[in-house]
Amino acid sequence: MPKRKMRVMFVCRGAEYMGVESMSACLRAAGHDTDLVFDPGFDDTFYFRFKAVRKLNRWARLAGRMRTYRPDVLAVSSITNTYPYLRELVRQLKSARDCFTVIGGVHASALPGYVLADGLFDAVCIGEGEEALVELVDRLSAGEACMDIRNLCFLKDGAMIKNPVRPCLKDLDSLPFHDKALFYRQGGFSSTLT
Repeated sequence: MPKRKMRVMFVCRGAEYMGVESMSACLRAAGHDTDLVFDPGFDDTFYFRFKAVRKLNRWARLAGRMRTYRPDVLAVSSITNTYPYLRELVRQLKSARDCFTVIGGVHASALPGYVLADGLFDAVCIGEGEEALVELVDRLSAGEACMDIRNLCFLKDGAMIKNPVRPCLKDLDSLPFHDKALFYRQGGFSSTLT
């Protein structure tokens, strides 16, 4: 089956993620489209709960962006302290549009089995995601099996499939320049740039 252009929507909270910018640039270079659901994280942090800031919760608006964009793939990046919040946000987003969902980042790399056990994610990316995510999206677009993609973990019949990890990219200049516009368009930074 020929490859078709896919829509990938990234989900991030609190700050600009350079890894997401790099993966977005790689996906765009491979002919796919990307967008971002960005939550600056002003409301409930799961550490501090202030009723006065609950009105800053943007979940309904973020779910609306998801319905409008209609992604084929939802790609989440999480560090450990944002995972409880992102897990709940992903539940809301998936109710707006159910699609293939993959998570990466430090938390997923450290605890892939724990993350898969939540039942929200179809795949977990461990280690670098640039090559793995492009291969995943290319295979999904062609209707091909993806359970053997290196750097990815899946659940099958209740058991985790943990594929081997690729060697780290040595020539970073071979990657396209980070997609800074992804965060800029969503207000991911105003006076600082990573």
